[in-house]
Amino acid sequence: MAMDRSHMALSQVTPQVTSNLQQQTRSTPWLARRHTPYTKTPKSRRLTCKATRRIPRTARSRTVTSRVNELVGKTWRVYSVSPLHSFTSTRSHLRNYSRHLSAYLEAERHKGGIAVDVQSEFGEKASFNLMHGIALTEEDAEAIEITVRSRSQNGSKDGKIVFTGILCSVEYDGVNIDKENFVALPVFLVKGTAAVTRHVIAWLKIQFDCRINMMRFPPMELAWMVSMWSGLISDDENSDVAVVRFPSLELMYSVPEEVKGLKSITMTVKAGDAKLLWDSVHDQDSDDFTEEEMESFILGLEAHFFAHFKINLAAMTLCRITSSAAFIGAEGRVKILSEKHVHQVLRHFTKLVTESRPLK
Repeated sequence: MAMDRSHMALSQVTPQVTSNLQQQTRSTPWLARRHTPYTKTPKSRRLTCKATRRIPRTARSRTVTSRVNELVGKTWRVYSVSPLHSFTSTRSHLRNYSRHLSAYLEAERHKGGIAVDVQSEFGEKASFNLMHGIALTEEDAEAIEITVRSRSQNGSKDGKIVFTGILCSVEYDGVNIDKENFVALPVFLVKGTAAVTRHVIAWLKIQFDCRINMMRFPPMELAWMVSMWSGLISDDENSDVAVVRFPSLELMYSVPEEVKGLKSITMTVKAGDAKLLWDSVHDQDSDDFTEEEMESFILGLEAHFFAHFKINLAAMTLCRITSSAAFIGAEGRVKILSEKHVHQVLRHFTKLVTESRPLK
């Protein structure tokens, strides 16, 4: 395992800081300060999607092109969304939603509540469109893309995009929802300016009588995600070539405030080494990853770090992870790194929303 970045970070602080940090972690039992999520996590989680990709077709039976690749390599903020009341994804309804949101944004701009220096970036033309390729099962509503463009400048036909939002669902179980009156699109990926984002969310809440909240990922959920997704590279990818094509595994921990001079520690592990550890803790005949396997994987990494630096990472707070599948920050930032892992990531987010707040 490679600990290059961790070693570099520690070498930049004084011996006194390192001594204080070691003393702090030695005085803390191995799991005494292990942070837990706001809700109880399950005993196991599924590693892969159950369904194969559902290819939507038009009325003339022509295959519709998947747009899954458009989610990759972009930094999104993740929001949870309660079921949308009286939402319909027909072409005529989507056009109506586009007009209504555009009118709402224009009205908000004319109210004078928008700062002058951001008015040109605020946006006035909204558009709702189907985004094919994300939904997997018949229970999943087709994903909806919302875009907002700014006012055109210098006579250009269209202004630049200042907001993109993707309402989606992957393998939603559909148990606790009145399907006649509600549509479940529990995950909302957002990329846009703060002002436009705020007003788009406000309009959605009013229009569809729903709740929208920014998702936060507590340390235990980050531990689950990095543990599960570290095994997503296949054996033929577990090679020196894979190290180039797949990012190294990274876990960032925030340091306790009482330790002065150091804010965080990043542990970096080669993708192939992480896969070897993952294989050693996971039952290869199971499609589920258990809580015991997750704990063994994380403790294995932290024990290796402790052996090198005598610093107990379990006494700190896991705040950011990077795997071959995605970058995830505790504050709700997400960047999906591989098209073939889009459904696994979105399926997990869908599950998190339904676990934390059953949809009704």
